[in-house]
Amino acid sequence: MKEKKRLPKNVKVKVFAQEGLNTEKFMSVPEGKAITIFLNGKEVVALLATPVNLKELTVGFLWAEGFVDNIDEVEELIEEDNTVHVKTRKKK
Repeated sequence: MKEKKRLPKNVKVKVFAQEGLNTEKFMSVPEGKAITIFLNGKEVVALLATPVNLKELTVGFLWAEGFVDNIDEVEELIEEDNTVHVKTRKKK
């Protein structure tokens, strides 16, 4: 199943210039959500991220933090809402 991409929302923001003038205009602002990653049934981290490409974010985080040494260690990865559950071959 292809992951649904969410576009940034257009919101009205105030823009302050160095000259002291401020204006209001519409700008695209990315949506951030709390994401929780579980590894072998235990919560590893809760972080704020855009809610797209969560599987890639999860694997990259687990590798960067030393929870996995290789992507082949990931046996199962399930994304549900703003939660990602990962099961690995070796328990760390």
